Amino acid sequence: MERREQPDFLEHARKLLAEKNFAIEHVDSVVITEKPKLGPHFPKMREALARALGVPVEKIHLKAKTNEGVDAIGRGEAIAAHVVATIVAR
Repeated sequence: MERREQPDFLEHARKLLAEKNFAIEHVDSVVITEKPKLGPHFPKMREALARALGVPVEKIHLKAKTNEGVDAIGRGEAIAAHVVATIVAR
C-alpha cells in the first residue's frame, strides 16, 4: 500500500469548510506518545498538514508529550492527539 503525504480526511474537511465560506486560520496540536520521538519529524508533518489544510506552514503548531508510562499510551499501546483549529469566515 502506497503512503500519501496529505491526509484525505483533512483535505475533505477543508473543502467542506470552503463550501460554507470558512477557512482554517490556525492549528494547534498536541500528540501524546511514548515512541517514536516526534520532534525530528515535525518539519515534514507541518508541511504535510499545511498543504492538506491550505494554510501557511507557520500557522501549524505541533507539540509532543509523553504519558509518563501511564495507561495504554504510556505502555506504548496507543497514541492520542488533541487538536484545536481556529476557523474564520471568508
